[in-house]
Amino acid sequence: MRPKDLLKWNFLSLVAAGIIVVSTFFPWWGLDVSGPSFGISYSFRWTTWAGPLVFLTYGQSYSWVNNLSQPLSAGTSIIGTIALATALLALVGTDLKYTRYLGVGWVLSLLVASSYIGVVFNAVRIGHSAWSPACIHGLAGTCNDNPAPINNPAQSFPIIETWGFQTGYYLFLAGIAVAFCALIFDMFYLHQRAARVQAEARKVPTIEWVCQNCGATVPAGGEFCRKCGTPVPI
Repeated sequence: MRPKDLLKWNFLSLVAAGIIVVSTFFPWWGLDVSGPSFGISYSFRWTTWAGPLVFLTYGQSYSWVNNLSQPLSAGTSIIGTIALATALLALVGTDLKYTRYLGVGWVLSLLVASSYIGVVFNAVRIGHSAWSPACIHGLAGTCNDNPAPINNPAQSFPIIETWGFQTGYYLFLAGIAVAFCALIFDMFYLHQRAARVQAEARKVPTIEWVCQNCGATVPAGGEFCRKCGTPVPI
């Protein structure tokens, strides 16, 4: 590929598409539960395609997580599909002729990120409704699900819950950031550079003539030497 051909492609857009695709194969949200005194140790992870591999039966400790997992798994599969669509749009947008697709993909990726937040918030609300004693609430945090009694602080058998966004979601946000940089790079460099190259290509080459009588330079289009009046030969 010749150097001037590189000006026809936005490689930042290609990087953004790759990051977004990779993000869909990593967990986007997770919940860790640790209670050594009760023999409890769970690590739940949700990707955009499926829920955790740990399934708890009714009556088992933290089986209420299944109530959280159902809406989270169902809602995010659609989000994962749309996320891949944004990657495809970014890939098409690598060509300067189709920059608008990069812009559409970037706006759609913002919708994906915000929609995922809404799905997680709703899933946590449903999970908390299924088991109200659980201390989990909101999008991310850490809490003790089994605090020590007030009248006997020494009797402490904590069950620590930690939940929040995971690697996949942060990778997706990174893809959004790179896509935005690709738009800026396209707008303020690639398109302006391409416009300058086209303008230079449209310029009519100027041919000057040197007067054979006095040696003065006659501009292109001149019929007589401005110094001595010698006519320019046709």
